[in-house]
This record gives sequence, structure tokens and C-alpha cells, in this order.
Amino acid sequence: MQCRICGETDRLTPYRVREMLIGLRESFDYFLCAQCGCLQIAEIPPDMSRYYPADYYSMESHQQVPAQHTGVRRLVDQLLFLDAGLLNTVVSALVRRLRPDAYPVQLMPLTRDAGLRSFDDPVLDVGCGSGDFLFSLRAMGFTCLYGADPFVAEKIVRDGVTIFNTDVGDVDKPGFFRLITFQHSLEHVADQRGTLAAAAKLLRADGMMMVSLPVVESYAWEHYGTDWVDLDAPRHFYLHSLRSLKMVAADAGLVCRSIVPDPSILELLGSEQYRRDIPLRSPDSFMIKGREQCFTAEELARFEVLRETLKPLGRAGRIMMYLSPA
Repeated sequence: MQCRICGETDRLTPYRVREMLIGLRESFDYFLCAQCGCLQIAEIPPDMSRYYPADYYSMESHQQVPAQHTGVRRLVDQLLFLDAGLLNTVVSALVRRLRPDAYPVQLMPLTRDAGLRSFDDPVLDVGCGSGDFLFSLRAMGFTCLYGADPFVAEKIVRDGVTIFNTDVGDVDKPGFFRLITFQHSLEHVADQRGTLAAAAKLLRADGMMMVSLPVVESYAWEHYGTDWVDLDAPRHFYLHSLRSLKMVAADAGLVCRSIVPDPSILELLGSEQYRRDIPLRSPDSFMIKGREQCFTAEELARFEVLRETLKPLGRAGRIMMYLSPA
């Protein structure tokens, strides 16, 4: 075996990991590289299609595209996402208190960390699936939205959103995008360097790339090991460390500007369930029956307390890394 990130051949710790999202329970060989810290699948299966069912969450078709926001909500969007000053902070805190579910959590850091300042800024979401993120941006008023996903059946042009059914390397818009996002998609890609390099060519000189993904430097990996829900064998080829992710980014001509922890209660509930040998899509899963039917009130309270400890970098099992051209 050889680490595909740094080339290490000796200090590789092996693991056997089960497929537990669908519940096939097939085992796959992974190894953790002591040199770069990346946990990766030893051999990528030749046919991955059977591990992505038709109703895989990112590929589910839109039943209804969100209507564009108007009036007061449109104004709140403007304040929250296009104003980096004190007013933004006050409005954001008020909205979060009154309507904690009003805005997708992943949208909030866009202006703070990626520097979007105009609804006309071009955005590309790589591995976008059916485009939930893009259509959410469209509802807020963003006008220049693109996606790329080779597993989409055909090109989609709908309500101001264009999704190419292709790899990012085939998107012919060099130096065009202000923001490029990989939202839990990079870990599914075999060619890490090539994919990031292809995306980097599409960035403006002052653009930003945001990569969100699970990382091994986390409580969930340390505590649950191969029952860690975000290991997600065999779909996740790479579970990066911060070091290994920075390495492949640097090889693509990108430099890390900031890292934002992005913890999720799924890290705890899903991993705990896998430890109990319950697949995520099982009829007995909390995803189907509800949390209260699968965990006691005491367990849920304990998980909520533990969730607060996942917020710092190094504890959260998921991060968002912001990269810019070097």
C-alpha cells in the first residue's frame, strides 16, 4: 500500500470499515497515514454505482424550487449576506433568535469568509447533485449560479441556475468564478489534486474556494473509530487531516486562508447508531423513526451537551476550509 497523498509506504495503519449507510455491511480496507494524517480507502471499487442508490440524498430531484424572497425577507437577506458591519451582526443575532431555522446554516459564512459582496457574484458548486444549495442562493437573490456534477442525468437550466452534467475539469469558464464550493463532495473524488487544480483554474484572481468535508482530527473518529458515521465507506475515499488537505491544495496552487469548524449532531447520533449495528437507512434508524424513538431523553440530553464541545477546531468532525490562489 502507498499513501496517495504523500507517498508514504511504511507507516500505514490498516482498518476494516463496513458500509452502513445503506446497510450492505460489506467491509472495505482503509489505512491511516502517519506522515500526512490522511485516512483513505486502500482500493477504490471499480463500480461505485451500487453504493449510490437512486434516492441518494444529494441526487433527489427538486419537487418545488424555493420562491424568490421579496419585501422584508429580501431586505434581511441583503443585510445578512452583503453587509459585514455591526448591523449585520445585530440583524443576524435577532433572526437566529426569532427564527433559528430561517436560513440554511451553510449559507451564513459566505460573506464573512468568502467575501461575496454582490448578488451578481458568480458561484460554482462542485458535486452539486440536484442543486439544493444553488436554488437556496437563487431564492435569496443571487443571479449567477452554476453547478457541476457528472452523476446528474442531463444538463439542468432552471430558474436562473445552470447545472452541468460533467466533471469540474470540463467547465469552460476560466478565471470566472468569485466563489467555488465543494460541499461534502471532494472526499468522494479519486483524483484529489487534479480536481482541485481544475477548479482553481476557474477562480478569479481574487476568488475564494470553500471546501467542506469530514476530518480525522475529531472527537468522533477518536471516540467511535470505524463506527464514525462520516467515514461512510466506500463512498468517502479520503478522510483528510488538516495537514493532508493543505498539501493537496498547495499542489493545486491554493493556500489556506481560514478554517471554520462545522460540527453536526449527526456525528454523535449516527456514530452511536452504527456502534449499535443499525444502518442509517434502517427502519430502526433515528433518520426514519425520529430521535426520541431511538434514544432515551437522557441520551439525547447528553449528546446535546457533548455537541457543544465539538465546536472548536480539532474536536469538530466537519470543517470548512477557505482557499485562495497562492
